[in-house]
Amino acid sequence: MSIDARGWSDEEQLVQYLAEFGFGRNEARIYLAALGRPPLRVAELAELADVNRPKAYDALRQLVDKGLFEQEDADQEPARFKAADPMLVVQRLRYQSALEQADRVADTTLLVADLFARYYAAPQGDDPFEYVELIRNSDAAWARRDAITAGAEKEVVQARRMTRPGTRPRAGDEVGVREGVTYRALYETGFLEFPQFVARLAEREQRGEQIRFVDRVPVGITAVDRRKCLLSLNPMGLTSGQGSWVVLEQPALTDLLTNAFDMLWEQARPAP
Repeated sequence: MSIDARGWSDEEQLVQYLAEFGFGRNEARIYLAALGRPPLRVAELAELADVNRPKAYDALRQLVDKGLFEQEDADQEPARFKAADPMLVVQRLRYQSALEQADRVADTTLLVADLFARYYAAPQGDDPFEYVELIRNSDAAWARRDAITAGAEKEVVQARRMTRPGTRPRAGDEVGVREGVTYRALYETGFLEFPQFVARLAEREQRGEQIRFVDRVPVGITAVDRRKCLLSLNPMGLTSGQGSWVVLEQPALTDLLTNAFDMLWEQARPAP
């Protein structure tokens, strides 16, 4: 997958990958054009997606049948349609990836990040609280983390709490490392009890991550460029299921939380 300076693929590459996961090309273009936008008429969607109107009608009908578009206020004329939350696509991609070869998983992670990045970059409303987002599902939280870190320009910091007794840490916890971005990961010492986790430490550090350990992490966090962060409000780390996470897109708050991370980082021990 070709990547631009921010780590995201261009639109044509996104269309191609969505097509590989069962989207028609026109369906993919219309879905990407509508991501994060308010309800739009078919004519508006066709223009944004650069698809002629008859083909746009056909593609939109397929997307509605797949549950990836919703018609807003069926009595309104002309009809307006809104793209479903990317989490529906994420769930579909993750399920299909699990059924295919391992090298597809990396492509899926990048595609998930691209979809969420486009969704949250689209024009939004005037609500002053839009910088706060509550997430209740672990898969959605991890996908949101991938989207946030994919847009990093300078720095990514992560702090992870240990999972409940008897459960393993989540596989693939590390983020994609890119040149020019520093990555620091802080873990509770309980992670060192898992051989599979320890076995990957050297490889991760060779790729550019800095990893340290402390006895206790007060709160799970992923912060990017001191402007955007994902906070875990759960009493311990979760690998699946329901929980509570908050996304903050507010530089002052994220800078404060990153400063707190820095204080804990100075007390932490290097990876063994």
